[in-house]
Amino acid sequence: MKLSTTKFISGYILFCVCWLILTRGFVYIFQAQLNPELVKAIVLYRPYCFTLLNGFLILKLVNINNKIIEEKEDNYQNAYLGNPNPMWVYDTDSLKFLSVNDSAISSYGYTSAEFLAMTLKDIWPDEDGEKLLKSFDETTRTHQIAGICQHYKKDGTLIYVKITSHKIRFDGKRAVMVLAANFTEQVQHEQQLQQMNKILLEEKLKLKETEKLAKVSGWEYFVEADELTWSDELYEIFESDPTEKITYNQVVQSVYPEDLPKYNQSVESLLLHGKDLDTEYRYVTPNGKLKYVKVLGKMQQYNGKMSKVVGTMQDVTELKMVQLEKNKVSKLLSKTLESINDGYCLLNKNWIITDVNANCEKLLNYNRCELVGQNYLDVFPDAAERNFYHSFKRVLEERVFVNFEALYQPTQKWFCVNAYPIDEGVAIYFNDITEVKEKDLLLKEALERYDLVAKATHDVIYDYDVRRRNIRYSDNIMGLLNLEQYQQRQDVNWWKSRIHDDDLNKVIRGYQHAIHYKKENYGMEYRVKTSNNQYKFVYDQGYLQFDEKGNFVRMLGAIKDIDQLKRIDDENKRLADIITKVNNMIMIQDTGNKITWVNKAFERSTGYTLCEVLGKYPQEILHGPETDRLTTAAIIKAKENLESFNHEIINYNKNGSKYWVNIEFTPLFTPDGKPDGYITIHNDITLRKEKGQKIVRQNKILKNIAWMSSHELRRPVASILGLINLINETTDEERDEAIQMLNTCTLQLDEIIHNINHIIEQEITEENMLPQSVDG
Repeated sequence: MKLSTTKFISGYILFCVCWLILTRGFVYIFQAQLNPELVKAIVLYRPYCFTLLNGFLILKLVNINNKIIEEKEDNYQNAYLGNPNPMWVYDTDSLKFLSVNDSAISSYGYTSAEFLAMTLKDIWPDEDGEKLLKSFDETTRTHQIAGICQHYKKDGTLIYVKITSHKIRFDGKRAVMVLAANFTEQVQHEQQLQQMNKILLEEKLKLKETEKLAKVSGWEYFVEADELTWSDELYEIFESDPTEKITYNQVVQSVYPEDLPKYNQSVESLLLHGKDLDTEYRYVTPNGKLKYVKVLGKMQQYNGKMSKVVGTMQDVTELKMVQLEKNKVSKLLSKTLESINDGYCLLNKNWIITDVNANCEKLLNYNRCELVGQNYLDVFPDAAERNFYHSFKRVLEERVFVNFEALYQPTQKWFCVNAYPIDEGVAIYFNDITEVKEKDLLLKEALERYDLVAKATHDVIYDYDVRRRNIRYSDNIMGLLNLEQYQQRQDVNWWKSRIHDDDLNKVIRGYQHAIHYKKENYGMEYRVKTSNNQYKFVYDQGYLQFDEKGNFVRMLGAIKDIDQLKRIDDENKRLADIITKVNNMIMIQDTGNKITWVNKAFERSTGYTLCEVLGKYPQEILHGPETDRLTTAAIIKAKENLESFNHEIINYNKNGSKYWVNIEFTPLFTPDGKPDGYITIHNDITLRKEKGQKIVRQNKILKNIAWMSSHELRRPVASILGLINLINETTDEERDEAIQMLNTCTLQLDEIIHNINHIIEQEITEENMLPQSVDG
């Protein structure tokens, strides 16, 4: 910087004035005492002296000014190069870097030479660079703060900087000096704050949504002001208008009357003694709905006084309904467990018996109080040596289903046990198979003598030796398969080849299942191929034998030909299906005329189900006020004579509507010819009857109209014709009287026609109302 122009000029003028005053004043004052030659010399040399002194003064001022400039330039150089913030100077025309300080070099990672070979565009993103240059070019200020923008470092890192620019001249060129303060941490901090605020806002919205989904909301009650404040969600729970102020009295009035004493007691404990509020009650909404809510509240004190209550309220209606339904199902399940024939016992994971049913008490010979709540090993000390304990332990540890048969020593009874893993522990179902076990032992002895039995029956007896993989059949297999000659086959695959392809997998899986679960008796039906390539239905029942280690070793069985029975059964099912699907009502009665079966069409038409009519007389449920008693008597008499007949009669359905039916009665007989009841087919003829009644009514209407046409209508018409002839033959005076009479006859004719129309309309009205009266 240079000296101020005003100071320089002011100093120069002051010097000139002082010089003039001193030189001219000196000459003027001392002119009389001085030699004229001296005065002349002073005047002559005065301009030269002034010039010399003036030059010396100017030189001195210039040196002072230069010194000041050098000091300031050194200060500015130090402030630029030593500035801790990156700074540089760039050309406004080419945007090239003209100078950079050490901080810019260390911050951006470029060397000084690399910087001087670059332009601003190399460190600025396109959108930021163009925007900043444009804004700086458009302003006339020499100093501008461009704000925060982004720069690229040499390693590609993007940083945020705050730009401050100054327009200067650098080496005679228009340039801009830039200070770039690193604001990356501040920007990242602000971004983190924004992200945190966004997350907090989202969490707040989630919390609000969660409260809405959970139907939970807050409330406050100010004790001294007796003022109740609700959140918006609470208004939704109570189905109230948020614009209306809710008072404590309104809340009390909404409490269900039966829950009011409990509610008042809880509130009094809160307000009088400061005890926390924790209660559940029912309330009635403005729309009359009954809901359940759970209320929590805590008293807050201020200066030792009870100030306000802060609490929450949750709509637990759905949860309560689920609990009530769960309790209902639990009671139903308990009732079901008590009613089943199996013994039932529940063990938890600590081997504590938590539940038993009545059959369990009976089969184990223990009372409920001796079992429930006790440890299994305490009740049965020797259980660890029995199969029961080890099987139940496997269920608890491996979480698998087990099935086994074992002897219960205290009562010497055989039990078939099924144990299932459940969340609480293991559910055990068992039943007494002692009688079955004894029968199996007897059957085992009988099967060992199957050769004798084979001679007295048509069943095919077989013996399958698992170890040898051979099977032996009785001679009856020839008749079963229509074989002319049977060679004793010992290969089990021969029998498999005879089984129908659609049944083979079912048979294999069935016996594999029986072997896996150690079932001693198993049977199933399937189809086998005969010698003429036809298939027969057979029932194969086998007795499976296992060795001491539980390995399947032998099976003895019998194959029964059930082909004819199967086909008869299928035919009966087909006929039953046809009877069930026909539209006519079908009823079967026993010899005592009581109903034993009705089809679906009967149920649809009458409204009565089979359970409702079973064992009842038809007249008990189908007859009504308009049922003809004579027809009923005739039906009873015909049944006594075992006749086939039919009758038309009025019956009534369940809702009291009457209908006409034509009933065909056919007696049933047993194979030995004895009466076995009646089968009746009911054909609904209500529409036919209604059409017949309609025709009768229409004929009656036509008959009435014909009579009126031939009698009532003929009389005024004849009078009109006679008056017309009279008018043609009379004078004008008599004609007026005749016209008056003609008018009277015309009115009579109109009245008769009106009566006819009225009769027709009345009959049509009755016609339209008739179906409603018939249907009830």
